[in-house]
Amino acid sequence: MSGGGSPFNCETCADKDKSARNCLNRLGLSKAALAVSCYTDDVVAEHKEKGGVKVASLGNIRLYECPVSFLTDDTRELMRLCFFIEETGNLLYEGGWGGQPYWLIEAYEVCRREAIRLQKEKRDG
Repeated sequence: MSGGGSPFNCETCADKDKSARNCLNRLGLSKAALAVSCYTDDVVAEHKEKGGVKVASLGNIRLYECPVSFLTDDTRELMRLCFFIEETGNLLYEGGWGGQPYWLIEAYEVCRREAIRLQKEKRDG
């Protein structure tokens, strides 16, 4: 499923935008400081020292790196597959949902739950 035109890459971003969003962790933040659900004194100090700023939130997780570059290539490909299934109704393998591997069903469920959560968040504003 590789190829150009994916909505899940940073290729078209300007360099200043990549810097502002800490794409590919340009600031060199630790794992603990990249995705934060609970702030510790060490994380706060690291953000202050390296200039880390919150880029996005996902539920109670605050990201200090561009969410697009935070994702692995495998995750991006899996997201593309889930969007493809949602848009076309075509599954990866024959046999309906019963013929799909568990990892795909689980990934699809996660994508659907997140889409529903985001819709509810927008609606309830």
